[in-house]
Amino acid sequence: CSPATLANKHEKAHYTQLTKNGKILLFSRRLSKEVCMDILLVDDNLLMQQVLERFLGSLGYSIVPAMRADEAVEKARACPPALILMDLHLPDRDGSEAIKLIRELPGCHDIPAIAMSGLDEHDARALVTHEFSRYVAKPIDLDYLEQTVREFMLLSQTRSVGLLS
Repeated sequence: CSPATLANKHEKAHYTQLTKNGKILLFSRRLSKEVCMDILLVDDNLLMQQVLERFLGSLGYSIVPAMRADEAVEKARACPPALILMDLHLPDRDGSEAIKLIRELPGCHDIPAIAMSGLDEHDARALVTHEFSRYVAKPIDLDYLEQTVREFMLLSQTRSVGLLS
């Protein structure tokens, strides 16, 4: 992996470029003014949080964990993420409520959010349509999670350097 920099207007986007079989994959997007973490991971299950943090970290993403919705809102306020992974059932408030609060913060209105839960398919579709960009069922299929996170991070990186409006 080697770091690279792209300039867009007055900001610089730093990312790590990884090539695999001649195909370029992009990881670890950081915008100096807008984003200081890749993924805000919100789950009150410590074991789940540790597994996901280790897995996504091994893919090159910077992860900031939160165990409670209010903690997630404060972390997003201090440092807007490029992507949010949110458990829907948290001890202090519903994950959907937390996403709504985060999206009201400056610089956070269009952050993609992935819901994580053991809901049935019908309830999951309703969430994806309204608050969340995607739904990942628990127990989590790590291959599907990796594919989904890469997709959203690539879109986020593309927007940050002005290649996608």
